[in-house]
Amino acid sequence: MMEFTLSRISACLCGVMVIALLFNPVVDSYDGKVTDLNGDCCQSLGRMFDSFMETETDEAFVALNIMLPDGESVISFEGNRLTMSNARGVWTYEMTHPAVSDSPSYGSNDLIVLGKSDGTMTVRIA
Repeated sequence: MMEFTLSRISACLCGVMVIALLFNPVVDSYDGKVTDLNGDCCQSLGRMFDSFMETETDEAFVALNIMLPDGESVISFEGNRLTMSNARGVWTYEMTHPAVSDSPSYGSNDLIVLGKSDGTMTVRIA
């Protein structure tokens, strides 16, 4: 009976050690993937804004809570540059058309209205 108990205790200790050894590499791998996905999200947003400028639609509403990767992310516009930032970093996208915005940045709680004015995209809070 004593050998059975000791073998179970040693098996549990080995399992804890294996988990402790693998925890940091797995977390580092996840952080790298999240950073890449945030960059992809910024690129997708920029392409979406570029495609809006090439349509015949004059105005579009965009709910940022479904477009941004998390609640901490914000986007901003400066000339042709779209910038997305959150706690993990800052990503930029060069748009084909300049943008003029009514706010320095927009978060996930904002509903924005995209418009067109002489080849310039206008962005305002709805």
